[in-house]
This record gives sequence, structure tokens and C-alpha cells, in this order.
Amino acid sequence: MDRLACVNIQGYALQWVLTQRPAWQSLPVAIVSEDKPQGLVMEVNDIAKQQRIAPGIRYSQALSISEDLRATVVRADDIKQSIANTLDTLRGFSPDIEALDDPLGIFWINAKGLAPLWKKPVHWIRAIQKSLTLQSFSSQVVLGYSRFATYAISCHLNKPYKIYGSPQDECSDAHQVPLQSIPFPPQALRQLHKLGVTNVGEWVHLPSDGVLARYGPKAFKLHQLASQSIWDPLKATALTRVPKETLFFDDPIHNTERLLFAIKRPLERLMAPLAKEHRALSMLFYDIKLDRAPAIAEIIRPAEPTLDPRLIMRLLNLRLSETPMPSGVTAMHFTCKTVKATDKQLSLFKAKPQRDIALANQGLARIRAEMGNHVVQHAVLRKNHLPETRFAWEPLDTLTQSTPNPHKETTLIRRVFDPPKPIRVGQESLSALEPFLPDAVFKIQGPYHLQGGWWGQGKVYRRYYFITTHKGHCLWIYFDKKREQWFLQGLVQ
Repeated sequence: MDRLACVNIQGYALQWVLTQRPAWQSLPVAIVSEDKPQGLVMEVNDIAKQQRIAPGIRYSQALSISEDLRATVVRADDIKQSIANTLDTLRGFSPDIEALDDPLGIFWINAKGLAPLWKKPVHWIRAIQKSLTLQSFSSQVVLGYSRFATYAISCHLNKPYKIYGSPQDECSDAHQVPLQSIPFPPQALRQLHKLGVTNVGEWVHLPSDGVLARYGPKAFKLHQLASQSIWDPLKATALTRVPKETLFFDDPIHNTERLLFAIKRPLERLMAPLAKEHRALSMLFYDIKLDRAPAIAEIIRPAEPTLDPRLIMRLLNLRLSETPMPSGVTAMHFTCKTVKATDKQLSLFKAKPQRDIALANQGLARIRAEMGNHVVQHAVLRKNHLPETRFAWEPLDTLTQSTPNPHKETTLIRRVFDPPKPIRVGQESLSALEPFLPDAVFKIQGPYHLQGGWWGQGKVYRRYYFITTHKGHCLWIYFDKKREQWFLQGLVQ
């Protein structure tokens, strides 16, 4: 059974606030919904709890309890960036990490395959906690086998870490965790307390149908996870790609126009994948390395997130033209901050054709002028009987915009040889044919009989076969009864 670790940074938002304001460490601290007297207290630290300041009261009421109270509003973007930084730190210990959105500060790490890198699990856990301590975060780590069990134990753990050697020991300890230690619905918690159900083990033994009816879907989901009645695998958080481009110059560049021309292509490469990722550029960061002066760091911020590199180039032109370089530019490094693109931005990007039909027609006109009008042709379908006569080649005057019909399922393609290629075998037997094939036969489908021309002189009688070889080739062949010979009609891909 694969092992995983739960890293629990309890009170993540509060710990982050204290990293930003170290002077508040010895004071009562609260996170409020808004910086107004009527704002609600969302979270408080232990010092505030000792002074009986609890979540749910008004900010003005909390101030009346303690004049030393320090409160702040935490922006969602700041916490999101902090979580991303913590994920980057933890990825140094395992590539597969899942972060829980509610409550914040819960991370599950896949511990599979780490034995060759760390002699003992305790060394791995201590290294994780040390890296988090450098970011001013304290944590509890539980190494076990179940996502719910490791999480529940970490919420009630009174020491830095705990390591389990078997799922049975882990399950036994998880059943002793009080329900109030995990994020349980308050109303359901009060009702269960009246029934004498106070820990996870007593909670698990309740019938699941009754839990859903009496305590709601959130409590029911916790019951399923605790009883392991549903499979709950690790769902690793996808690694967000950070767009980067670096440009080096052989000789220092002093001219602004030359510099703008040089950075056009790297900027296009930087922004090209954004639409496919449904992202838009909100800020462009760039560093300029100079040969005889300190490096310069600048930020370009468009009026709104964009997918258009031409707009960014215009802003760069204005910035670089107004700030002459003190010496020659030897290198530039670009990176950007992105946000989710709007549907309007994505539709405008998709509406722009990737190919210019007018330029393609001009190119074909040059080919015809140089080599003759007959050289540019295209295939046209025909309603005929034989495979090699079901299409014909006709001159192509102009290209038009393609209108493909997308298929959800993969479609096989028959590549037809015109004329069919003869196979020098004088017998109809398939065993006589096999030595002349490119690979050993794995599967034969057929025969499929085709007859035609009975109304005239050109009678046709063929037996078609699909032959799959061990290397995966699929040959479309037939035996012509009139000519007494095998032919390769085409390939199926």
C-alpha cells in the first residue's frame, strides 16, 4: 500500500499575516472580513483566544475586549500566491502534491519511491519542516496511508510529526480523534454531542443512510471518507507553467530600434501558448543585462490582461524609447504574470485565422507561372466502383478556407496507390504471398469480393484482404482473378 504524508499548517492565513508583520507575534491578532467596525472576525490567534476573542463577533466588539488587538484583511490573491510558493517548496520533496482549498494549509504529499533518496522517513519529514520553518511556517506532519486518517491525526497532533508503520495503527489512532478537532459542521457537532458521539470512531459506526438524512451532505462526505467506503486517491495539483524567455546578444546593442526588433520573436514565443492554456498576460517582467552598468528590472502593465503581443510591443517601445540605456545591452530575460482569460478574449484569438489564404494563393500563382498551370492539382471524389477510380486529380484555381468536420473518435485513413503495386507471386495462396510481405503476418481479415464490369468487356473480379503485420502495418491487398496476380491497393493508417 502506497504511503503519503499530510502536512498541516494550522491557521495558514494567520501564520502568513505574521510573516508579513513580525511585530505582531506577541499580540492578539485577528483576520477580519473588512476593515470597518461592522466587519466580522474570521480567524484569531491563540493570544486572542485567551482574551476570549472568538470568530464570528464584530470587529468593534473585539476591540472593546482588547485594545491591543491587531486586525487585517487578507486578500485572496495574496493567499493564492503564498499557497503557490508553499507548493513550490514542497515539490522539492515529491512531485505529486495535493493542496486542500478549505481549510487552507493542508497538503498531501506522495511518499512513494522516496526510500532510495532518504535513508529514513524521519529525515524526509524533518527536511520538509525545516524548509517550511525558513518561510516562517510551523507545521505538523503525519506519514501514513489514508488521506482522511493522516489529516484527522494531524489536526489533533501535539508533537511535530508522527510516522505509522501499518494502516491498522493509523486507523486506530484516527478513530480516537475528537470530532471538534476536524472541520465538522457546527450544528451536526452539537447534535452528535447530545448523542454521546464525540470522536471519529464513534462517528464511523453510525449508519451512513441516517447520517445523510440527519446531518446533511458535508457530514455524509466526512463519514464516507472516515469509514473508507469510497476510494479517495491523491489528486496532485497541476504544476502551473511559468512563461519564460531569455535572449542573449553576441555584441552589446546600443540602438533601441535594433533591440525592439530582436525581442519581437521571443515575446511572441512567450505569449503564443497562453490562449491554449486559457490565460492572458496581466504583467510583463523583464531584466536587462548591461555590459558596463548594473542590470535594470522593469515591469510593463497593460490596461487589462491581453493576448495580443503587438500591444505589449507598443508599450515596450514607449518604455525603451523614453529611457535610454546607459550602456550596451548584452541579455534580456522575460517572464510574465497571467490571469484567466475571458471568453471574449479567447473568441477573438480563435477568430483570427492561423493561415493567410491570400498569401497561399499568391504562392500557388508563382508556382503555376514558373512550372505551368497543370502542376497545381487537387483530388476530387468520383462515384465509381473500383477504389483507384473513386477519385481524380483536377487543376486547382484557388484555395478556400477549410471547414473541417471534427470527429471525436479517431478515423482510419486508407492511402490508395494509383496504380496498384503488383506483388510478384504467381499463386493465389496466402501462404505463398507471405514471404513477399515486409513483416510477419499477425492477422488476416477477408476475403471481401468485388465484381464489376459484367455489363461490358472489362470484367473485374477481385478478392480483397486486410493483412496486419507484427510491426503494426496494415496492408490492403487483393488478388486479381483475371490477371492471376496479387496487388497492393494501399495502406491503412
